[in-house]
Amino acid sequence: MRWRVLAFAAIFLMLLEIVLRAGVTPRFPDDFRVPQGTLMGYEEFVGQVAKTDSVRIAVVGDSINYGIFAHKSDTLSAYLDRIYRPQHRPVDAYNFSMLAAHPADILPVVSRLTESDAADLIVVNFDYRFYRGEGVARNYPELYERAPEVTPPSGLKVAPRTKTFEARADDWARARWCLYAERDAIVAAVFGERPRKALEFWGRDVRAKVMHRPAFKKKSKLDLKKLKASFDVPPLTPDNPDVRFLLASLDQAKRRGVPVLVYVGPLDRQALVKGAALDEAAYAENIACVKRLVEAHGALFADYSDFLPSAAISDSHHPLATGYRAIAADLAKRLEPVIRELERGRRARPLHATKAAS
Repeated sequence: MRWRVLAFAAIFLMLLEIVLRAGVTPRFPDDFRVPQGTLMGYEEFVGQVAKTDSVRIAVVGDSINYGIFAHKSDTLSAYLDRIYRPQHRPVDAYNFSMLAAHPADILPVVSRLTESDAADLIVVNFDYRFYRGEGVARNYPELYERAPEVTPPSGLKVAPRTKTFEARADDWARARWCLYAERDAIVAAVFGERPRKALEFWGRDVRAKVMHRPAFKKKSKLDLKKLKASFDVPPLTPDNPDVRFLLASLDQAKRRGVPVLVYVGPLDRQALVKGAALDEAAYAENIACVKRLVEAHGALFADYSDFLPSAAISDSHHPLATGYRAIAADLAKRLEPVIRELERGRRARPLHATKAAS
């Protein structure tokens, strides 16, 4: 009996794959975010963006750009979209950020986007906490497996992917079918997130409506000990491994002629001062160093350290919806000359359904 069930499941999956490949797989919805905990569907997301004929802004980074304390409609990419759509301009922003992504994780993302012609402009957030000189892609080393043309800066290594059961299952599925990718597209179309995360957001919404309170709000308590440890960053130099990964990303984009803006995320000064978690003098010197290096590599730089009030930040550095809205508005002003130039020189692409029509 068991073998019949397995045979039926295999036949069903193959038939579903055929149907989905025939063209019924739903397009990725607005402000799709790379699924949490896995990169299944990542290649399809890149391919979908590469087909659009608009000026594409790729938002790349960690949880700050991902929008961990925001709904998909309240992220940085979502607010950038809202700025250009009412103007009927062919500009779309896409969220390629990933949770807890270190600089080493960002390099293959930038490489894949530029090599696949899936980005005309890239916005990267500089997360101060992740520049402690670790130089290891702890979270998404499989990105290097899918981008073999990318190598770490000389002398630096990327940790191999831990072969968990989920990782082995993903490898097996990719080797035989692309079913997981289509499944993620369906999940994204229905939920906009992984199911577990979607249910969590739905629960937040229900509680917020019943209690007449916002779904995401400022945290009242912080672990000051962990906060201090996370902001304990050594003096930054061009030899810092994480800085080298960031600069390698800028060089990769520059070789493909894709402009980049790097911005320093906001800080909740009130919380950091209260917990004595930040060395102000060292922080200022490090940011000045990064600014010099970024601009020397031909990228734009913006510092939003003191841009937001404490009420617009959930914890010490993750913006809430109001924070993303304010940052997006300011970024749009800074990027306007670049986007105008991209609009004028936009290469003719085959007509595809743009994000606004999906």
